[in-house]
Amino acid sequence: MGRFRLIFWAVLVAEFFTFFGFTYISAQEYSRPRFSLSVFGEISSFTIGDPNNAIDSYNHNSYFEYLRTNHPEYISGGLETIPSSTKTLGIEFGYRLANRLTCAVALVGPARLSNDSSITYSVVGGAGAQTTSLFERHIVKANLSMLLSVSYSVIISRLVNISAVAGAGYYPGQYKLTREIDVQYPLGSYSHGVGILDLSRSFPIGYHGGLDLSANLTRSLALIAGLKWRVAKTGHLRGVAQGTSNSYDSEGNLTYATSHQWSGILYSYSADDLLIGSRYTMLAVRETRPIEGGINSISDIKKANLDLSGYSIIVGLRIRLF
Repeated sequence: MGRFRLIFWAVLVAEFFTFFGFTYISAQEYSRPRFSLSVFGEISSFTIGDPNNAIDSYNHNSYFEYLRTNHPEYISGGLETIPSSTKTLGIEFGYRLANRLTCAVALVGPARLSNDSSITYSVVGGAGAQTTSLFERHIVKANLSMLLSVSYSVIISRLVNISAVAGAGYYPGQYKLTREIDVQYPLGSYSHGVGILDLSRSFPIGYHGGLDLSANLTRSLALIAGLKWRVAKTGHLRGVAQGTSNSYDSEGNLTYATSHQWSGILYSYSADDLLIGSRYTMLAVRETRPIEGGINSISDIKKANLDLSGYSIIVGLRIRLF
């Protein structure tokens, strides 16, 4: 984030000193058409929030860290957090209310962030090793966002101005987790399970603010660049969980099969994993709030958030219409 800020400010200062200088003129001396259309690209960063917190907590639980340090032959791979940055496109329609004041509505996105990762580990007991292979695919979608903004401009010269921008937006998002688990038991039997969580943000309202730089190329065309921050953490994730699990004997015969599906809210909580003797953050869809305590010592219960907060670096063109 610091590198992007440095690049943005370096470009801003270079444009001021090299091309335009600091000659201030009043807004009345430089009239503009009232309507404008902007097209732009963004490099956007997202916080992600609880999904990444859970991945990181599981991947670095005390048992896995013990194996990595003392018995690396019993563990391979590792789960990776969801990437936090991507590129998007946007379009904005603006209306100049006054010489320095403009309101605008923009459509931005959609954006997609995803990764696949896996881990294999063993738990060794008196009967031998039980080996578990876990594969996870995480997909985060920041769907098409609609932003309402107001900007206040300061004209620096006949060719350039700076605008302070603030507003609110509709930031819909989705989170999907696909998990496959294969367990090989010491005496040759094995099981295979698949679980899917498909969820969306229930109250996707957020806020944004930042700075825009506009450099005129012609009377009706301008180059724009900007840096904006988003606060889009409100709401929680609601959706459907479904899964199947099949067990087989050492000869490959199906001995047990089950499937399930339910809807609810995605909760985040800390709990003990009794198989590996470690504690980490878990995510689960529940129709009702999980109960604290129990055999897994559940605690720190909260509704999980898909946090689309972050920042965007913007470059594009603005066309003054009429």
